[in-house]
Amino acid sequence: MQATISVERETDARLDRLSSSTGRSKSDLVRDALIVLEKAQSGASTGLSAFDLIGDLVGVGEGGPAELARTHKQAFRVLLQGRKTE
Repeated sequence: MQATISVERETDARLDRLSSSTGRSKSDLVRDALIVLEKAQSGASTGLSAFDLIGDLVGVGEGGPAELARTHKQAFRVLLQGRKTE
């Protein structure tokens, strides 16, 4: 079945951005959003993992020190040494 919806320009722009960044159609995005909203309204679990919820953000950072995950203690120590004490 086909349905037509009306949305504001800002919402349409959001759908365009999401569609482009995920490679999914606007229709797919709206269908999934309706399913998630319905489950949230009924108190049911969405079945989405933490990664599903933030997966679009994982690995998108640029810049910063290399190997920080391994050297974070050393980097923090250097940062603290640079602070002035009162």
